[in-house]
Amino acid sequence: MNIAIKRKKHILGLFYGLFGGAAFSVTAWGFDGWLLSHAHAAFPWLNFIAGLMICIIVAALAGWLTARLDSSMIGILVWMSVACLLLGLRFGYLYTSHLTSCGLSTLACEAGWNFLIIQA
Repeated sequence: MNIAIKRKKHILGLFYGLFGGAAFSVTAWGFDGWLLSHAHAAFPWLNFIAGLMICIIVAALAGWLTARLDSSMIGILVWMSVACLLLGLRFGYLYTSHLTSCGLSTLACEAGWNFLIIQA
């Protein structure tokens, strides 16, 4: 395969991961941030920004790696592991220490992991 085509393929894989990570972050934390901003909570977008950075980096790396390795089986394994990582991040299994409050992660709140509850 031509070098220019390979390079374009790697860049497109990177952008595919960037957009996938951003879309996951918006759907996972965007609505919570919007609700918290309308409730005048302190730092309403903190969870969204932290999740966005992590999701974009992990998904961009996965997209680039999938395009780089050029193997569908390895690509499936890479994206399945990224999906498990991001879902664990979303539902509070990976960072519940200071960023989880009621309304941000209902699963964490049901488990009793309320570390940052802002009283009005």
